[in-house]
Amino acid sequence: MTNNLLQLLLLLCLGLTVQPVHGYANWLKCYVDLDDTEVVMNKKIKTHDDADHIVELQVQKEGDDESWTTSTVSYPANKATTYKIKVKPPQALQGSNMQFVVEYEATFNNGESTTTAAQFTFPKMCDGKRSFARNCNEPVTFEINGTADSVEIWGAWAIGFGQVSLTPRLVFLKGDPEPEAEL
Repeated sequence: MTNNLLQLLLLLCLGLTVQPVHGYANWLKCYVDLDDTEVVMNKKIKTHDDADHIVELQVQKEGDDESWTTSTVSYPANKATTYKIKVKPPQALQGSNMQFVVEYEATFNNGESTTTAAQFTFPKMCDGKRSFARNCNEPVTFEINGTADSVEIWGAWAIGFGQVSLTPRLVFLKGDPEPEAEL
């Protein structure tokens, strides 16, 4: 009887300590900086220069269903603009189980950072500071309101539960205001 009671108690204790395991993109969220000083899944995050493959971020202005770019983007100074952002893996990684997390930093010309000039809107994590996707063909949505002078977005990606690597930064620069529409 005592042996059975001890076994039951041990089983109950083990059952209470089991925690769900989250996949990379779900788990990373706000808890880890997206830089090469962090360790994820017992491995240091690799810079894009040290990664086995270069994976870039690509952007498309919402409503433009054809052109994606990895180049610097100019956004209008006086209005909110929405973009879709996703990773661009090399051919060797096409069709893989790639997941990614993206983060931004918006700054003024004096070097001051701001958190009110942009945000990820879908899926929205970390109060709009980050977003993620579980598939390299799945874009996230990002909005810039036109007040900051520049915005940089970078990402961290991994295949399944593999080592996390960073993307090169994607740069957005404030352009001229769009002309007001005449009525």
